Order: sequence, then structure tokens, then C-alpha cells
Amino acid sequence: MNFKVIFFMMVSIILISCYAPFSPEKARNQIEKQIGAKPKETFEVKLNGAPMKLAKFVASEIADKDVNFAGIKRIDLAIYEVPQGKRVDFGGIDHRGWDKVVGLNGEKGSIVIFLRSNAKSFADMVIFAQQKQKVLYGRLKGNFTSELSSELKETFEKDGIGSLKDRLQHFDK
Repeated sequence: MNFKVIFFMMVSIILISCYAPFSPEKARNQIEKQIGAKPKETFEVKLNGAPMKLAKFVASEIADKDVNFAGIKRIDLAIYEVPQGKRVDFGGIDHRGWDKVVGLNGEKGSIVIFLRSNAKSFADMVIFAQQKQKVLYGRLKGNFTSELSSELKETFEKDGIGSLKDRLQHFDK
């Protein structure tokens, strides 16, 4: 084999292992591992690529102006139902390569937000939140400002997981 090919393969493996991967499936597995039971999926949506372009086009046509969705290029959103009294420890979630920017454990529930940035802006955000029997997993990928994580934390503290879900679904407001 060519030295360049071997070197490229080694660098790729190292780069892949530099950050913790997140997805609705991995979130579901983490919840199951911690609570000892399969969570019931109540809502899940993945929007990227062609479906995201279609959503932007439709939203732009309806609004009669260019809708950019605040620079977001990908959205994963899932809500799981867990048995009464079961809590997920978001502190136990592997977040290698991600910065924890929000961590809150309060009366209304708990939330944690992880960010990864590129050279110019925040490029990837993962949100875990729990309130009573509902656990929310969200991932936003694109180019957006750091204020978004603060807004999401405030939404959760004020109105709970339902409002957080609504905020993530209507991210261009």
C-alpha cells in the first residue's frame, strides 16, 4: 500500500475518535443503559440535506421572503418517555471533543447543552433535557451564535420541555 493512503487512513481514524458521536439512536441507547429499560419514543424527526432544503423553500414561499432557519443546516429532535421516577444523568454522557456550555439540575428538570465550534462560529449543538417522564434529545448543526444556547436554557427554565420542543421546531423566530 501507498504510504499516503496509510497515513490518510490513520489520521482519519484518529480524527473520528476525537469527539463523541451523537444521534437519536445513541441518545436512546444511553437512556436505556441508565434507566435499565427501553424508553418509549414519542416523537422523532431528522431534517437535513434535501428535506431541509425543501423545508427552507416551502417556508420561504409561505413567508414570501428568504427563510434561512437561523443558519441551521440539520436538525435531529427526539422525545422519549421514561418510567415514572427514572432520571437520566446527563453528566454521565460521553462528550469528548464537545464543550459543555449549560448544565442545570433544577426543580422543573435538568438540561445540558454541548457545543462544538469551527474556526468562525458555533457549528454543532447537542441538547439533552428531562422533565418528569419526558427526555428530549436535540441536535442542531449549522452556523449560529452562542446566544442560541442561552435562549434555549431560558426557554426550558421558564416553560419546560414542551416549550423547548416548540422552540427547536420553530428555530427561525
